[in-house]
Amino acid sequence: MKSLCIVALVPLILANAAPADIVSEAELRGPISVLASDAFEGRAPGTPGGDKAVSYIEDQFRLAGLAPGAGKGSWRQPIALVDRTPLTAGYSFTLGGTPIPVEPEEFVLRGAAERTEIDHAPLLFLGAGSNARSLDPRGAVAMVLQEAPDGSDYRVRRDALLRRGARAVIAITAADFDFDALAKAMRATTTMLATSDAAGPEGMMTLEGASGLAFAAGKDISALIQDAAQPGYAGAALGIDADLHMGTDVRSYASPNVIGEVAGSDPRAGAILLTAHWDHLGLCRDEGAPDRICNGAVDNASGVALLIAVARRIAHGPRPRRSVYFMATTAEEKGLLGAYGFIADPVVPLSQIRAVLNVDTVAVAPRGAKIAVVGRSKLLAPFIARAARIVGRAIDRDDEADTMLQRQDGWAFAREDIPAAMIGGTFSDMDLAQKYLRGPYHGPDDALTDRTELGGAAEDATLHVVLTRMLANAKDLGP
Repeated sequence: MKSLCIVALVPLILANAAPADIVSEAELRGPISVLASDAFEGRAPGTPGGDKAVSYIEDQFRLAGLAPGAGKGSWRQPIALVDRTPLTAGYSFTLGGTPIPVEPEEFVLRGAAERTEIDHAPLLFLGAGSNARSLDPRGAVAMVLQEAPDGSDYRVRRDALLRRGARAVIAITAADFDFDALAKAMRATTTMLATSDAAGPEGMMTLEGASGLAFAAGKDISALIQDAAQPGYAGAALGIDADLHMGTDVRSYASPNVIGEVAGSDPRAGAILLTAHWDHLGLCRDEGAPDRICNGAVDNASGVALLIAVARRIAHGPRPRRSVYFMATTAEEKGLLGAYGFIADPVVPLSQIRAVLNVDTVAVAPRGAKIAVVGRSKLLAPFIARAARIVGRAIDRDDEADTMLQRQDGWAFAREDIPAAMIGGTFSDMDLAQKYLRGPYHGPDDALTDRTELGGAAEDATLHVVLTRMLANAKDLGP
């Protein structure tokens, strides 16, 4: 076994990676085995298992040689969250006092407050809902297309309408949309930042349901959708009153990002941030199921293990010019909420962050896999290429991996124009990645076993050691 390990390391050593920078599979296996154990019950935020994960990561950061990085001598940046679980929902639509039938399988509704009572609100069709000069949505229920002609994000359009005073937003789904799956998701618990100003009543309606409402108002839904594709479309008042009534269980709590720091030698040089989310889905099956725990070994105990390994080498190596922060984020599975919470109240000014490296789902690819770059940045590209050459890795040149761009914490930073990338072997082979995503991903089978592939993860960790040190000391990466 010893001779085999030496053989495996030779290519890296010959490629100019310092032996001390090389991360072993065994080093990653230890933290994964702890974080993905049944004792942590799937690491859901706001649960005892999640609290155990936070304490463990804090201890590992301390042992790695980091200093507390969340401010005021703390490792923890609390992120205020709100869970909302739909309990009841009722509705009616009327035209001149005459009810218009909408079947339950055509419409699903959820609220934001414990009780929501909307009576006799006018129903407006606003097309995409992105025209700031549309009909005034204040006091109305806004009906919009989930899929806009311009491809804009429905959530952004929904939130803007709620901020403009719409009492609720109803999205019309496409004809081929899996409405049953959507309805199931709408009836499940949702989590948001407590500071979000966009929470409000929301519904989803099939095209058939919307067609029935339009027909009752003397309009054709196809014509309305065609009109909505015209620039500057202002919308149409349907003459229909909407009555919407919802009951919701609302739970407020805090869950922390865990942050450690290696202080740089030049306070003016800015900072490098490495992130990996610690949370997973918790108890993800009904009581009585043979296995209820979604352990999240690959997603993303593996990323946290990599983060700890890189932190250890940066902390015990030469002092970097820039400060390097290591952050294990909470509530990524809920919509990158830990990352967005950090951005809303950063422990280091966003203007000082020169680069973000996010790590997620690394224990999939074998040794020798190409490097995929999710979130290509012109600023970071030459550094990534140089680090890849040092560790003897080839870079995957296609853009297939960017299908993951908005599904990982780096996206939250990229939206702020901060150079951010997720780099590693997993998404260089999308067939292999899809085998994981369509198999154990987000299920009880994502557990650590003897068959869990850690070879590529170890190589990814070594790459991140080299790249982090490079970025932390580079003179051509900002001031």
